[in-house]
Amino acid sequence: MFEIRMRAFDTNPGVVHAQGHHRHKPLLGAIQKAYSASNYEGVALPKELTILTCNNGHPSMGCLERSLERMGISCRTCGQGVHPWINSIHKPATLAEGLRGIDTEYTLYADSRDAFLIKYPLSILQTFGRFSCDLLFGGDRLSYPPDPACTSYEDSRPGAAATEFKYLNGGAWIGKTRFAQRFFEIAAQSPPLDLAPQSEQGILRKILPQFAAKVAIDYRCEIFLNVGFVFDLNTVVIKQTPEQNEVLNNSEAAQ
Repeated sequence: MFEIRMRAFDTNPGVVHAQGHHRHKPLLGAIQKAYSASNYEGVALPKELTILTCNNGHPSMGCLERSLERMGISCRTCGQGVHPWINSIHKPATLAEGLRGIDTEYTLYADSRDAFLIKYPLSILQTFGRFSCDLLFGGDRLSYPPDPACTSYEDSRPGAAATEFKYLNGGAWIGKTRFAQRFFEIAAQSPPLDLAPQSEQGILRKILPQFAAKVAIDYRCEIFLNVGFVFDLNTVVIKQTPEQNEVLNNSEAAQ
């Protein structure tokens, strides 16, 4: 295995998300090279966790699923066969529906097209246990959609001033299943931002102030790393690590 060590925070995230249809992802090549050279043992998914994604069958999908296959685990998929797919219409509603069918205490979500796990799910779940929130989103360096009200609110949240990764990104999150279900049910009933009518992320950012005490952003990249628009290659240290302890921990959790 390998780890990504965030220099600013001394953290090592477990989910990499190469967000966005753009080429501004200079860290991604080095991460993919280290990931491809790493070996993962087959493990059992913790019994209290479900992994969820959206995949309508488009040929560009499947990055997340392939990363899980390397660990011998699978995920639940929602949105199958939905064409054409419009994020603002289909993603919140599909997630709300998918979450209603999940009976585990926790759910980890990541986009099928451009996210992948580099740490075992048990380690990710244990890290989430140190947070005092019900739903945790990855943090982004870019405020998108660039709505002034959303940007101002997220700039003002406690802890935001100490990080570059301060803006909500909807492409990867972990949370308590029943709370996440309610959050996305409300999102599904909310109209998109006028400046980004197809963006579900704009919806999530718009409703975020309603859940200020319950929803957090991973400011220190403890679980999620959104690599888009991270231009300084010294932001991270990438190194190979022993994997035996994590495999053992995951095996014990499955007993």
